[in-house]
Amino acid sequence: MTLPVVVRPAAADEENWILSSWKKDAAGAEWARKLDSAEYWAVANHVVDRLARSATAVVVAALEETPDVAIGWTAVRAGRILYTFVKPRFRGLDIEARLRDALPAPAEWRGGNLLLELKELPCK
Repeated sequence: MTLPVVVRPAAADEENWILSSWKKDAAGAEWARKLDSAEYWAVANHVVDRLARSATAVVVAALEETPDVAIGWTAVRAGRILYTFVKPRFRGLDIEARLRDALPAPAEWRGGNLLLELKELPCK
């Protein structure tokens, strides 16, 4: 099934949803499950906020009939996909590929360890 979606740049008022969904979704990663809740949220708040600020582009997928309601997003930095999130009920419908195809420049996914991504950022 092909779902009619539009892919567009993220709007400023979507920033909180993007950060929140990124942090909540990353909580399911193997490394995150090894931490207690307080430790995870301290790390996630620091890492995800810094990575989000470093993103060179964030694109959002929305249903064609309601383009102001996002169903997924992808953040990239320098040709590298930082993270992709799709709401659970829309997974398996090729939304990730359409987000990737709509990026302003080709990007690739090289793994999902947010802590390794953070090491590549300049210290601030």
